[in-house]
Amino acid sequence: MLIKRFLILCAGLAVASGGIGCGVQARPLLVVALDGADWKIVRRLVQEGSLPTLGAFFKDGAAGRLEAEKPYAARMLWATALTGAEPENHRVYDDAHDYFLEPPPLPKEPLSSRVPYFWERLPRGVRFAVVGYEDASAASRAANPGAARYAVKKLFHWDSLPLMPDLDEPPLAAVFGYERFPSEECEAATAEALQVTEAVFEEAGRLLAEGSWDGALVFLPGLDTVSHHFMHYDSPRMPHIGHLEHRLYYDGVLKFLQFVDGRLEKLLSHATASWNVAVVSAYGFCHGFERPYVSTEHAQLGSVEAWHSADGFFLLKGPDVRKVELKGAWVYDVAPTLLAFFGRRPEGPGRVLDEILKFPAAPLRRIKPAHPRLGPALSQGSTAVRARHLLETRRYALAESLLRPLAESEEESVWAFLMGRSAHRTGRLEEAGDWLELASGLWPEELSSIIELSRVREKQGQADEALELLGGLVQIYPEPDVYNAMADLYYNSFFCGQAEIYYRSATQIHIGQVLPYMRMAECLSRDGYLDEALNLLLESPLLYRAGFAYLAAGEAYLFHGKYDQALQAAADALKHDPDLWRAHLVRARALWAQGKKEDAEAAFEEAMSMAPRRPEPLYQKALLLHAARESQEAFRHMIDIAERFPEFVPALVKAGVWAAEKNKRSLARDMLQAALVLEPRNMEARYTFDAHFSKKNS
Repeated sequence: MLIKRFLILCAGLAVASGGIGCGVQARPLLVVALDGADWKIVRRLVQEGSLPTLGAFFKDGAAGRLEAEKPYAARMLWATALTGAEPENHRVYDDAHDYFLEPPPLPKEPLSSRVPYFWERLPRGVRFAVVGYEDASAASRAANPGAARYAVKKLFHWDSLPLMPDLDEPPLAAVFGYERFPSEECEAATAEALQVTEAVFEEAGRLLAEGSWDGALVFLPGLDTVSHHFMHYDSPRMPHIGHLEHRLYYDGVLKFLQFVDGRLEKLLSHATASWNVAVVSAYGFCHGFERPYVSTEHAQLGSVEAWHSADGFFLLKGPDVRKVELKGAWVYDVAPTLLAFFGRRPEGPGRVLDEILKFPAAPLRRIKPAHPRLGPALSQGSTAVRARHLLETRRYALAESLLRPLAESEEESVWAFLMGRSAHRTGRLEEAGDWLELASGLWPEELSSIIELSRVREKQGQADEALELLGGLVQIYPEPDVYNAMADLYYNSFFCGQAEIYYRSATQIHIGQVLPYMRMAECLSRDGYLDEALNLLLESPLLYRAGFAYLAAGEAYLFHGKYDQALQAAADALKHDPDLWRAHLVRARALWAQGKKEDAEAAFEEAMSMAPRRPEPLYQKALLLHAARESQEAFRHMIDIAERFPEFVPALVKAGVWAAEKNKRSLARDMLQAALVLEPRNMEARYTFDAHFSKKNS
């Protein structure tokens, strides 16, 4: 799929207003941004010795996963990483999606109405170059109208080929070694990505060789384009890819990464020993079993974002960086950590990763952010991304204030669908059903609206109507998402036999899906067939994702009280995937059951350090504390979870049940009502609420 970009290669001097405090030293910093580089792919290739330059960061510096925030829109996530601000404050969204294939506009708002990039906040006198970042040009010129800087160099326009006569570009054959490419479109896009990447490296190397800069950002956009064209050929083979194509092109991403790694070594040779270097990826790229389903008839369908994942990374090394394993970092932490090298520490949702720095970071400096507001009109694509981000971050009122006028005035299914999703998540099931019926009527071929509508009908107690909706879809669109939705419906109703049939159908169409295998195994385990469940997990093609297979096996062993086997399965899961924080939860629960409380506490702490923004580790710990008769501590933990994660229904239910047991009636009513709004058919919440608060029992 051709990912068209409107790239600008620019080098700018960013000078932020305001002085720097006495005694604060600016430390030279080179930031290399790899667009679309995936943490798991890079880590595996480093372990295999295929990326020696990046491997040095793992050996001598700090390295770890950087969690992205949904939706995985590239342009929005990079602006988030490089400003440290939320999208409604930095105002950069993403137009790269299914509906619009136009070059994204550069920011047009004045600096006073948005949060600046990190290089616009640097102390006065710091010379910082920005190379290759498409959104930096207009913004930096607005921030520094009188500053001396390099002239903007437009490398190529959206509808024309690059024109760089003075550049010795590497030939495609030298990098990839292919006699021919899968298509002319793929070859043209790959050549474009290769040429732009080489141009950025050349310009960045020239700037660093001057020796007059205090820092630089080097943005490399080519990998995302190459990944979109070659990840289809990754293992395991996808249905629409032939066997010969798979054997020829499965390593396209690897070869481009090796090219980047070699050029990065050359670039770093221009930096002196006093420089610190950071390599950042704001999001990952789906590979292996993570890739979205692509049907034979529609090989290029599916949004660009569907191929992006949460698995970015943050690598740092240099004289001011500790040699540590980085844990729990997310995209908002990038800008504050980079600013710390220049003695700045702005207020924001992220934090300075102090654990990787050899120097004490500057005190918190409050920088007044722009007030969140809807702002100017955007293109339809950017508005959709903006609304989805608000929904993912649970700001439903703001999302609906953006969506409702569009949904009521325009006959576009996307607005009705997003309004329906917002109403569904806030428990307004009747309204959600109305919006989703409208969306499915405007675009009957779009599956998401009908699947979401079936889930609403299930929560309304209309399981027969939900089955009818999905049954009709199965006949017309026999695709994995439909089979999985049908299976989930049976699974939630404890009809494991029927659920297993539909999960198995989903895996036969898309062998790459992990969740159906895990759910099938859970159904078998729940029905007492442990050996069959283990055979399904450990003898199936799921071994391509062995970490998840062993994780599911560990949970099955836990269910049947086989704690030694659960510990071994968790260890095997972590051996294959060290970032699998749920495996530490399996370890913690098994150790707790064996009476090894201190070891269990350590496993819980490890899970929480790896997933600080997830409620599950705290929830499992609270349950075990309660089982150990430490009810007051468990209750305190559960209330904290319910307040921090107001949509995590299990915590709401347990907090309500335990509050009722302690005769805290007002708190119990609030918690149980909140749970029933989100899940009206939750039997534990319904039973407890009726037992304590129904008129008959009152």
